[in-house]
Amino acid sequence: MNMFDELRREFDRLGRGLKVSVPIESDEEGYIDKECPSEDCRKLFKIYEDDWESKISSESVYCPFCRHCEAADHWWTTEQVKQAREEAVAHGTAQVRRAIHTGMTRDVRNWNRRQPHNSPLKLTMTVSGTPPVVPPLQPIAANNLLRFKVVCSSCACRYAVVGCAFFCPACGHNDAHLMFDQALGSIRASLDALPNLGQAGFDADTIENVRRTIVEGGLQNTVTAFQKYAESLYEGLPGAPRTRQNTFQSVSAGEKAWSSVTNERYSHYLEGIDLKTLELAFQRRHILAHRQGLVDVQYVDRSADDSYLPGQRLSLRPAFVRECRCRRETGNGYARRCQSLPSVIQGLPLGYNSSIHG
Repeated sequence: MNMFDELRREFDRLGRGLKVSVPIESDEEGYIDKECPSEDCRKLFKIYEDDWESKISSESVYCPFCRHCEAADHWWTTEQVKQAREEAVAHGTAQVRRAIHTGMTRDVRNWNRRQPHNSPLKLTMTVSGTPPVVPPLQPIAANNLLRFKVVCSSCACRYAVVGCAFFCPACGHNDAHLMFDQALGSIRASLDALPNLGQAGFDADTIENVRRTIVEGGLQNTVTAFQKYAESLYEGLPGAPRTRQNTFQSVSAGEKAWSSVTNERYSHYLEGIDLKTLELAFQRRHILAHRQGLVDVQYVDRSADDSYLPGQRLSLRPAFVRECRCRRETGNGYARRCQSLPSVIQGLPLGYNSSIHG
């Protein structure tokens, strides 16, 4: 028997690998933290722990924000990985130290037993110290609760986000109604924050630039939300033919595509909303997006807006609708179908101040 047989056995055991499983806690409402693994996103969200176990596929999980898809073992948060690594290193180091102490203690005991009892010369050894204690693994605590919770209308998966979410992490479903409501909610929240700009300590020029950016961005985002909502509803209509890209970026083209399938025009859905105002909002979005707000002849001709002349710059006030109405109906074997397009714009640019010129 060699002197360090027991220590060698301990090293062999360690060489086969240490498995350390660090527990991750859910928050007090039962949601666990996740993070999109896409380097371009990396946004945090939560998913109900029971749904993660029962509804999530091991092969594919979807980011609620960008719809990036990867296997279920790629969704640890950066903080979870950091804490798990620290716990694993501390736990593993303690196990190695304990294994060394255990192996040497056994080897010393075996050595001492082999010494001759009647010999006038004996060589004995001792191992000082107590066996190192392997600390219990500390679970990784959950982040703070998230207020905005979503239940997927397709698979009923429950998840929570900050801001706007667009896709179910379990099935990737994009709920058009949810996406539209969230877009309008985000716009309303931005407009509601305008009166507080003065409290941020900015100078007057910065406040005005931020105010203009929020208001003009709100118009563009509102029109885009209407476009994407109409596109999504159209694609869900049975037998709807494929349209050209950005068909619903135009009120007239979108209405034509919609009526070709439903035999109903936008005016059937827009109760009490002037269709000309909707068209005007689309035209103004185009000017903001493609001409930095400078009015041209085409805008005047297409919008019939006589409050501007070519060369002037749009000047917008935050007069967006605060609520959106959408009624859904099921009938004749159809799945859910929107009965009225949302009233996204109310009191929009008609009568806006045109004092800022290009």
